[in-house]
Amino acid sequence: MLMNPDSTYYPDANFTMRLTYGNVKGYEPRDAVFTGITPLSKE
Repeated sequence: MLMNPDSTYYPDANFTMRLTYGNVKGYEPRDAVFTGITPLSKE
């Protein structure tokens, strides 16, 4: 709200304001990596 004082903000379903700001960075998955190759996909 302080970053954009001219904007209108609406509450979510339980009437609490939920606003965040910051930088979104990528990540490298370390486990449960999907390879797309399974025994069922060869049939």
